[in-house]
Amino acid sequence: MRMRLLFATSACLLALGSAAVSAQEVSGLSGQVVLASRCPVPLGGDDTTCPTLPMATSVAVRSADGSTEVASVATDADGQFSMPLDPGQYLVVVPAPDGGGMVAETLVTVLADTPTTLTIQVRPGPRSVP
Repeated sequence: MRMRLLFATSACLLALGSAAVSAQEVSGLSGQVVLASRCPVPLGGDDTTCPTLPMATSVAVRSADGSTEVASVATDADGQFSMPLDPGQYLVVVPAPDGGGMVAETLVTVLADTPTTLTIQVRPGPRSVP
């Protein structure tokens, strides 16, 4: 009898502990990198911006002052990314595909116990015509 009571108490405590862990969200950063550009021809109501296109690339996260890389991740084909991060301020950098410099950077604040969502719009550089 005593063994059953011990087993039942242990099972209840284990269930409560795992429910508390699963209910607590993890802080971090997730989002999408998209290519945003002007349309060469009018598309209708708003002819100033083309629809955004997903951009497969990498995302680097640096300390707020930019001195130290904290994390980096490759996006999927749809430009989606996700990474766990401690709460704090970070500089998010999307490097140029050719390694020639950064394409976009933004300062973001990651809050405790909640995911921070970010959409990074990358504007293409000028094209040279041969």
